[in-house]
Amino acid sequence: MWLCPGTIMALMFQDLSPSVTESRRRWKAALLATPVVLYPATASANMGTPLMWAGSLHMLIGNLFIGIFEGLLLSWIFKTHRGASIGVMILANYLSAWLGIGILGNFHPSEPLSLSNAMSWLGLMVGLTYVMTLLLEWPFVVWMFRGTPHQLGRSIRASLLVQTVSYALLCAYYGSAGHMSLYTRTELVNASALSLPEHVMVYYLSCDDGDVYRRSLSGGKPVKVMELDSKSVVDRLFVCRNAERPAEWDLVARLEAPRGGQVELVTVVPNLKATVAPGIRARNEELGLEGRIWENVGEVDKLGDPTSGRWSFRTGYWAGDGLKGVDSASGERWKLAFETPFVGLPVLNAVQLPGDKVLFQLGSSEIYLLDAPTRRLALLWKGRGPVAMLGTADGKMDPEVAGSSAEGTAAQR
Repeated sequence: MWLCPGTIMALMFQDLSPSVTESRRRWKAALLATPVVLYPATASANMGTPLMWAGSLHMLIGNLFIGIFEGLLLSWIFKTHRGASIGVMILANYLSAWLGIGILGNFHPSEPLSLSNAMSWLGLMVGLTYVMTLLLEWPFVVWMFRGTPHQLGRSIRASLLVQTVSYALLCAYYGSAGHMSLYTRTELVNASALSLPEHVMVYYLSCDDGDVYRRSLSGGKPVKVMELDSKSVVDRLFVCRNAERPAEWDLVARLEAPRGGQVELVTVVPNLKATVAPGIRARNEELGLEGRIWENVGEVDKLGDPTSGRWSFRTGYWAGDGLKGVDSASGERWKLAFETPFVGLPVLNAVQLPGDKVLFQLGSSEIYLLDAPTRRLALLWKGRGPVAMLGTADGKMDPEVAGSSAEGTAAQR
């Protein structure tokens, strides 16, 4: 449960004529209670993530309590009128919050967000929002000091103080709801430092030209399989049962349609006889899936022997869901995710490889490999929508598996 804001307000204003001592005591209690009211870990929901709910609470009612907190702080330290300070700072916080969203909504990174640049972008946005808050709310603080000696200097000091304190509380608030464990609890290494599973071939969409490529996990150059000109960051590859030969699989590209248009499914390589990991739903329910991203969340499918390995994994649609791992032998559990108010990197298209390793897309443009027991993480390539397959025992890919007989064909459904 979380403490109802209305209850807090009622406790604060239930007696309009208390003694001076009691009044001071009540306002100090309200000042201390304000961060508790906004603490996101006390809220729960079955949809979305704690950070998403934290943002909604902040925008809808959080600014009310931030304004009360800042008004009390102004009144306490700079001896401004208590009621006027609270009212003015509530108005200032709501206006600056909504104006800030409109202004910062026009800021975009020059390149796709990834694990390598996410922290830099996060730091930049935190700094920008702090400066913008100072600029947007300072006129309200100036108004509170109108007609007093040293109005300009006092208003600047007061604004710096209240905004710095409330901003530090907001950082703690959002930090308690967000996740950066994918960055802080893993060790970033080169792919060569990992013991890579043998005989694994990966198909993926290139972020450079939008075409389909295949590449051996053990090394080698990428080979173009089909010119596809994929443009959407949610385009992906997936495998589904061949309609005429249920024992075989088709590698299919799902191309997101413009708003209101029809999704396009393009068969990249038909009649695959390789060992694939189509996803738990496709494997267990034999559904006629269409490659939507939420058809591949939940329990992560294993490539190869489903009984091999000690670890099992789950993913979710939201960035805050991340990747969850469980070691069946030791009981060790962890969750790795990257979700902040300004940067979210969802774990997508995950597949468990032999050796308790997980191949997945992170964000919109990178393909990673994670070694679960050591939590060592390696960037493989730039790309999206990866699909992994097992080759032959001698390490070579069967022509039907590799797609050499089907390159350049595009049987559209």
